Amino acid sequence: MPFRGRSSRIQLSRTPKATKRLNVRTVEFVGEQDGPIERELKARLLPLLLRDDRIGEAYLVRATYDDDDQVVVVLAVDRDRPDSAFVDSVAATFATLFRYPEHLDTLFLKSSDKERIRIVCRPFFIRALE
Repeated sequence: MPFRGRSSRIQLSRTPKATKRLNVRTVEFVGEQDGPIERELKARLLPLLLRDDRIGEAYLVRATYDDDDQVVVVLAVDRDRPDSAFVDSVAATFATLFRYPEHLDTLFLKSSDKERIRIVCRPFFIRALE
């Protein structure tokens, strides 16, 4: 069952060189995005996630925005605030596996998002407590 909630912390990366901020009223998490190529993407994203100690969890999830029915794939990270350098690194990593016009949106989760996303998707990255 999908869940809706308010969010405005999304940065789009349509190509490795072009990112933009997208403000949306609602995000609906639909389900986990998983398959052989997605598992390869997750493996390639791990070094980026490990390097940023402000990221606690990461999800690869299908979602819709506002009242749009188009489903997009989102890298959702548990991080206190957006970071354009991180988004650029994610876009460059994504581009090693996928070609334009495929894209991966990056969402910086708020605490209310974390509860909702966990209902439809498991994190592929959880930072170990030190």
